[in-house]
Parts: sequence; structure tokens; C-alpha cells
Amino acid sequence: MRCLRKWLHLPPRLPNSEALKTVPVAHADETGMRVAGSLHWLHVMVTTTLTWLGSHANRGKKAFDAFGILAVLAGTLVHDGWKPYRDLACVHALCNAHHLRELTYVFEEMGQAWAQCLIDLLVEACHEVATAGGPLTEDRIAHYRIVYARILADGDAAKVILMAENI
Repeated sequence: MRCLRKWLHLPPRLPNSEALKTVPVAHADETGMRVAGSLHWLHVMVTTTLTWLGSHANRGKKAFDAFGILAVLAGTLVHDGWKPYRDLACVHALCNAHHLRELTYVFEEMGQAWAQCLIDLLVEACHEVATAGGPLTEDRIAHYRIVYARILADGDAAKVILMAENI
């Protein structure tokens, strides 16, 4: 991490780590990296105005506990659904970037047409929120929930067909 701090011109202890404990919404993720030839994990936690980076030899709970941020987060944590995140005592939201990546796999590699429909719906909803500059109206949320439920029903039906074909 010392090299990374130098490269990013970061102080040894980031002052926003304390501020992140009380934010209403934060996003968290991690990725592998090499430190002195060994696998370590670069953890990131971000908001619209704050970014925190931490390196640790462990990926999950041990790292979370060592950093002392996630275990006490009072707000909503947006993440990929990985179990160590789900075990945290905060409000959870799943990251749509991860959903889109997984749905792309289901569509492209498994040939499931419903997955492309869900991709299109999520992207459309995202653009509508961006255009509105904030939350959607209740009727637009209701619209997206209805279409979402229909797409999931198609996915369930496709799963049954796939299971029957594999018998």
C-alpha cells in the first residue's frame, strides 16, 4: 500500500474513512492485486464525494474488521451480493453493474432471451432516473415493477424448459 499511496499521493491514513461510516449510501467492491509478489485485495468504498481505498491480505470479514468502516456503516451499502457483504448489519442494495454483467452472461452464453429483456429494462430505468434528475414517480416505479415481474416470470418459465431439456 505504501507504493500505491505514493503513486496516488494519498496520506498514510485517509481522513474520509471516518466520514464514510455515517454516509446515507456507499458503494463497496474489491479486486485482487499483487503486493511484493503476493495476492492482496484492494478494497474500495465510494460515495458521490468520497473515495476510500485500502489494501489487505484478506478479501472478506478479516479485512472489513481491520479497516473498521463497513462493520459500523449506518447507511445503505451497494455491493455485488457477495456473502461477506450480506453478513454486514446495514441496509443492502445490489449493484446493477454486477447485475448487467451476470445477465449478459446468461443471455450470451446460455441463450436466455429474458436476460436481454431485463438488461434493457434496467438500462431504460437508469436513463429515466438520470433524465428525471432523481427518484421516479410512484406510477413509473409501479410500471417498472410490473414489467420486471413479467420478465422474471419468463425467466422462470425458461428455466423449467432448460431443466426439462437436460433430463
